[in-house]
Amino acid sequence: MRSLRTHRIIAVTAVCCLVIPTVWLLIPVKNIPASAFLPMDQFGFLRININAEKQDMAGFLDSVKSRLADSASNRFKRFFVKKAFQPGLPRRITVTLCPGKDSLLPELGCVIGMDRIIRPVRLFHAPLRKMLLRGKTVKKMHMDGLRFFSVSPISGQTFYYRFVRNTILVSPSPNLLIRMSKQPDRNGSVDSGRIIPLLYKGACDVDGFFFMDNLEGNVTSMIQPLEETFSFAAFPSIDRVSMIAGWIDCSAGGLNIDSAFFTNAEFGFAQVQSDVRYLYGALRRILRSSDIGMKGEISSRSHSVLLQCRLSRRN
Repeated sequence: MRSLRTHRIIAVTAVCCLVIPTVWLLIPVKNIPASAFLPMDQFGFLRININAEKQDMAGFLDSVKSRLADSASNRFKRFFVKKAFQPGLPRRITVTLCPGKDSLLPELGCVIGMDRIIRPVRLFHAPLRKMLLRGKTVKKMHMDGLRFFSVSPISGQTFYYRFVRNTILVSPSPNLLIRMSKQPDRNGSVDSGRIIPLLYKGACDVDGFFFMDNLEGNVTSMIQPLEETFSFAAFPSIDRVSMIAGWIDCSAGGLNIDSAFFTNAEFGFAQVQSDVRYLYGALRRILRSSDIGMKGEISSRSHSVLLQCRLSRRN
C-alpha cells in the first residue's frame, strides 16, 4: 500500500513537472513596445524588423544561417544553428544613442524584442548562456533595486543585460540599462513632443530605419573626438548636417541602404556632398577587406545629399 502511494506521488510530481512548464510557455506574454524603453534624451536610433515570413527577408536570413552553420566549430553547434536559428530570432532590434554622461562619446543601448520566444529563452537561459558565451565571464549583479547580468570581455568591453517581460535590454553602460528598465514605469513612451517617436512609429513597416538628430550637435560631438583620436578627418562638415535618416531593405542577395544627409544651410552644402562622397569611398575600401562589395550612387535634392548603395558578399 505504501509502495502504491509512493508511486502515485512520483507520478503526480512528474506530471506537474511537465504540465506546469508547458502551461507557462503557452501563457500569452505581455508585450511592451520597444519605444517604451527608449530614453527621452536619445538623439538617434536604428530599428531592424525581422519578419521571416517576408520573402526577401527569409532569403536573407537563410544566407546568414548557412554562413553561421558553415563557420560552427563542431557538429553540435552546426546542428543547433540549423534548427534553432530562425525560431530563436528576435522579432525586432532597436539600438538607441544617448548623450554620454562622463564623456563626449554617446551611450549605446539595445532593445531586443523577443515576443513569445522569450519564454523558452528564459527557461533555458543557463545552458544557452554557457553555449553562446563560452569563454566569457558572466556575473549576476544588483544595482538600484534591479537584477541583471554582466558579460566580459566583448571587444575589450563589459556588457550588461536583463530581461523585462518580452524584451532583452543590453548596454555597455549599467546606468543606461537601469534608465531604460525604468522608462516604462515613468511614462510608457518617449517624449511625444519630439520628432523621433513619430519617425520610430513610421519605421514599423520597413526592414530597417535609422535616424540621427544633430540639431543640438550630438552627432558632431560623437564624431569629432574620434577624428582627433585617430587623426583622421572622416566628416569635417558634420556640423553643417542637421539630421541623417535612412532605410534598409533586406534581400537574399544583400542589403539595400538609402540614406539622406540634411543640411541646415545652403552655405557648406558642397562641402557636405564632398564629405559624403569621401565617406562612401572609405566605406567601400573597409568593406572590401571583409569581402563585402558595396555599389552606390550619390545625388542631391534641395538641402539634402542622398546616398543609395547596395551591400553584398563578394564571390
